[in-house]
Amino acid sequence: MMFIQITIEGEFERNIFMIGNMTLLESQKNSKDAANKIFESKKLVYQSSKYVLSNALKDHDWTSQNIKHRQAHLAKLATSIWKIQF
Repeated sequence: MMFIQITIEGEFERNIFMIGNMTLLESQKNSKDAANKIFESKKLVYQSSKYVLSNALKDHDWTSQNIKHRQAHLAKLATSIWKIQF
């Protein structure tokens, strides 16, 4: 699922498919309650999510900078969970 509310020209296109701009939601909440609505409308949906990473989004504003910070955070989480040995 994607969400974004950015007004700077070109920022939308640069951020829309970043992993930091995506989150998991229960399928009914995603298709029915969140879908392609603006971020502010989704905060209540995130608040009721059973997924911790999605639930935490209720406390944030959605800016290009926050998307980048969240992407870095998710990358750190991923590398601490999935370790690849070469």
